[in-house]
Amino acid sequence: MSVSVVPHCVGPLDVNCYLVGCDVHHRCAVVDPGDTGKEILALAAARGWEVSVIVNTHTHADHTGANSTVKEATGAPLVMHADDAAMAADPAMKDMADYLGLRVS
Repeated sequence: MSVSVVPHCVGPLDVNCYLVGCDVHHRCAVVDPGDTGKEILALAAARGWEVSVIVNTHTHADHTGANSTVKEATGAPLVMHADDAAMAADPAMKDMADYLGLRVS
């Protein structure tokens, strides 16, 4: 099996998003899609990868901004640590997104 890690800086804070993919099975995980969902999807497509899961290392808005875009386009499940699930729904995360100029849904 051949695994590739493709880094991609996203959003106004240049957050590190990663695509971790298998060149044999043509599937990948998207880790911390903070922004630029269409670019992330284009990177996966350019490598011939299908997005099979979206992973949030934590739920700050600069790491989650493109969750919806990637999820709606791929149907991939979104996973995060259980302790972060409540924080994801916290209105403070929306405030953070607004402050950073990110769209989070």
